[in-house]
Parts: sequence; C-alpha cells; structure tokens
Amino acid sequence: MKPRILITKHVYPEAVAILEGVGDIQYHDTSVSLPAAELQAAVADKHAMVCQLTDHIDAAGMSMLSKPTATFEITLRSLPLPMNSASIRSVS
Repeated sequence: MKPRILITKHVYPEAVAILEGVGDIQYHDTSVSLPAAELQAAVADKHAMVCQLTDHIDAAGMSMLSKPTATFEITLRSLPLPMNSASIRSVS
C-alpha cells in the first residue's frame, strides 16, 4: 500500500510529480491555507503532510496524521546561505 500524502498548498509541479511516484496524493493547489477543521479532516487518514510556513499547523493537526513516517523542516540555519549583517535586510 502506498502512503497517503496531503499537500496543503501550491508547490512546484515537479515536487507533485515526485510525490505522485511514491504515494497517493491529495493536493490542494491553492495559495490559501485550509481552515483548521478542514485541515484536520484532510490529514486524518494521511501518513505524511507537505505544508508550508504560512499554514497554521498546531499540535492537534499534527496528531491527526494516521501514521507519520517522517518530518522535516527548513529553517534559516539549514539553508546554505552566508548569514552576516550585510545579508540580512529589514522588510517593513
């Protein structure tokens, strides 16, 4: 049985194609976050969830995954970027 994967928002088509090769995908091709109740219903029978920083995922949402197989995150520390005062800009 292939793992069931929820993709919560628009991602690159290449990423969707890769995930389709390894699992059954439920893809929400939108830039709008799913409401909490809808997200919990969508993730209830999934093994994995691909979400973005702008999604509102709380402990209740994560606990709904049926059998989580992996987690990962991307943070500024994990990106291979030189971090110095010249590379950090204030956005206002």
